[in-house]
Amino acid sequence: MKGENSVAYVGKGTFAKDLASQLEAEGQSLCMVKRISELARALEREQPGSLIVELAGKENSLTCLDVVSKVLDGARVRPRLLVVSDRADQKIRLKAVQAGSEVFLATPVTSRLILQHLFPVSGRNGERHRVLLIDDAMSDQFADTVSQLKHDGMHVKQLKNPAQALLSMINFMPDLLIIGYSLPGCRSDEIGRMIHQLSDYEDIPVIYLCDEEDKALTPRDACPYEVISTSTEYAEFASRLNRLALAARSRRNRIQYLRNYDQLTGFLNRDGFLALLERGSGDNDEAAVLVLELEKAGMSPQLHNELVSGVASLLSRSIPSSMVPARVGDYGFAFLSNGIPRQELKSLGERLRHDICKSMYVTGDTSITVGCNLGIAVADHPLTDGLPLFALAIQACNEAVQSSVNHICIHSLARVAEAAQSSEDRTFAEYLQYAIDENLFRLVYQPIASLHGNGVEKYEVLLRLHDRSGHVLPPSRFMPVAERSGLMHAIDCWVIESAMDVLKKRGNGTSLFVKVSSESIQAPGFSAWLENLFNARGLPGNRLVFEICDANIRAGLKQVADFANHARKLGCGIALEHYDIGRDLEPLLEHISASYVKINRNAVDDIAVSRELQLKLKTMIALCEHHKARVITGFVEDASSLQLLWKCGVHYIQGNFLQEPDEELDFDFG
Repeated sequence: MKGENSVAYVGKGTFAKDLASQLEAEGQSLCMVKRISELARALEREQPGSLIVELAGKENSLTCLDVVSKVLDGARVRPRLLVVSDRADQKIRLKAVQAGSEVFLATPVTSRLILQHLFPVSGRNGERHRVLLIDDAMSDQFADTVSQLKHDGMHVKQLKNPAQALLSMINFMPDLLIIGYSLPGCRSDEIGRMIHQLSDYEDIPVIYLCDEEDKALTPRDACPYEVISTSTEYAEFASRLNRLALAARSRRNRIQYLRNYDQLTGFLNRDGFLALLERGSGDNDEAAVLVLELEKAGMSPQLHNELVSGVASLLSRSIPSSMVPARVGDYGFAFLSNGIPRQELKSLGERLRHDICKSMYVTGDTSITVGCNLGIAVADHPLTDGLPLFALAIQACNEAVQSSVNHICIHSLARVAEAAQSSEDRTFAEYLQYAIDENLFRLVYQPIASLHGNGVEKYEVLLRLHDRSGHVLPPSRFMPVAERSGLMHAIDCWVIESAMDVLKKRGNGTSLFVKVSSESIQAPGFSAWLENLFNARGLPGNRLVFEICDANIRAGLKQVADFANHARKLGCGIALEHYDIGRDLEPLLEHISASYVKINRNAVDDIAVSRELQLKLKTMIALCEHHKARVITGFVEDASSLQLLWKCGVHYIQGNFLQEPDEELDFDFG
C-alpha cells in the first residue's frame, strides 16, 4: 500500500510496531526507513501522505533535519511532516519548523499521541480540501474528475463567471484554485494573479487547466501552480492537487509559526501573546497575567541570546502546563494563567524569581547571574479582552523595578477599576458641588395627565445638568456619583427650593412631583427644614408631592414612614415609585399613607398581550383605591395602550406620548 494511505517512518523505530498495528486497523500502512540516506528513495517509491522523523542524540539532530528539509524540497509528493525528538530546546524546534514540520513532539510520547497528531479528527472525517473551480465549460471527462473529487470528501465549488472570483474567495475561503484555460473576457493566469493580490490568499496554490499539454500556459505566479490537461487520469490529477494543497498548508503553518512565535525561545512572541489575550479568558474567573523582566542589560548579542535561552529553558520546566508563556521584550517574559488562585500565583512568582536569581548562566568562558522583577495582575471575573490585564501586569512589573531588584508587585484589576472610579468620582463630585453652589442645574417638567377628565395640572420635576463643554448630562450619568459622594441631600434641597420658586409664580392649580432620596429622608432635621421652607415661601403643602422609589423604601421602611407622616401633616402628597403589577402592596400601604402609586414600565410593555397582567393591574388599582391612593402609569409612548389602561382603571398616565420633558410648564390639560 502506498500514497495517501501510507506513513513513512525514519529513525530508531521506537513506536513502529504499535503504529503499524494501529494504522493497519485504519486501512493504512507504515513504511520503515532505516537510514536517513534512504529517505529520498523511499519517498519517491512510496509517495506517503505523512512522514515521521524520530530524532535521537543531541549531536546529529540538527544535521538530520537539514537532510530531511533538502529531501522534502526535492520530493515529487511532499508528505506531512511530524518530528519526535528527545530534545526540545528552541534551536531544534525552529529547525523543525524550517524543515516544514507541522507537529513537534518532545519525548516521552506514545504511539497513540503520534497517531492523533498525524490524523486529527477534523481532518480525517471531514473535508480534506476546499477547492474553488473557475471554469465556465467543463469537458465530460473533467466533470467526472470533479465528481470523483467530491466523492473523496473534497468540497468543490464551481464558479462560471470569473468576475465573481474575488467575492467567492472571501465567502468560500478555498484551500486551492482550479482555473480553466478558456474563460470569457480574460486569461486564466490573469485571474490567478488578481486573486494572489488578496492579502489572505497571496500564497494559495493554483491548477491551470488546458485541453492539451502542448497548449499549456506559462503563468508568472510566485505561488505553487500546476498546468494540467483536462484529459489527465484521475489518480494523477488528485495526487498533484493534494501535493499542492499540502505544500501550501505546510507553508502557511510555517509562516503562522514565525509570525506568532519567538525563534529563540519557542514561546509566543509579543504579537502572538496579544492575539491570545484579545480572545479573553472565556468563562474562567481566575485569569491572571504575569510579567517578568530580567535585570541584566548591556551585554553582547551572543551573551544576551544565551541568557534569554537559558532563562526560557528554566521557565519551561518551572511553570505549570496550564500557563501559556511568551517572550514580550528583549529581557521580558509574560505568562497567561487561567484557573490558578491568587495565593498560588504569588507563591509561583516567588519560586520563579528565586530559581532565576540563584541559577548560573554559562556561555563560552563567561558565567553570569541575573536578577529579575515580577508584576502580577489578577482578575476576579471572566474577561472578554485580556489586554487591560496585560497592561496592568506591565504596570505592576514597572513598580517592582522601581522598588528594588528581585521584587514582586501584585495588582487586582477590580481594585484598580475601583480606584479609578473613586478618582473619577472625586473629580465629578467637585463639579457637582460647584453646580449646586452656582445654580448650574436645570429643571424640566413632564405632565401627568388624568384619564378621567380631571384637568388639574400635575408635572413631574426632572433634573438636568450641563458639563463643562455645554453638553447635557442625563441623570443616569451624575446621580450615581452624587449617591456615592453623599451629595444627594444637597441636590434634593436645591430641587425642592427651585420647585417652590416655580410654584410661587404659578397659580394654585399646579402641583409638582419631586423625587426625594433616602439620604434626605434619613437626614436629621429634614422635615423641620421643609416646614420652615413652606412657611418662608408662603405655599400650602398640597402643591408638592414627594416621590419615594421602591429601593429607598426597602433601605429603611421606618424612616420612610416617619417622613411620610411629617409630609402629610404639611399637606404634601406621597407617591410610591417603581412598583410591579401583582406585587402585594397592602402591607406597605398600611404603613405609609400614600396619595399615589407609580407602576413600572412593564405595565405598558406587556399588558396589551397579557390577560393575566390586566387582571393583576385591576386588582392592584382596587387595592390602591381602598387606601385612597391613585395609580399612575409612566412610560406611555403611544396611543395604542390608552384605552386598555383606561378600562383597567388607571387614574393617570405619564410619558413621551403626552410630552417629552420640557423647560416650560405649557401642557394643555383641558
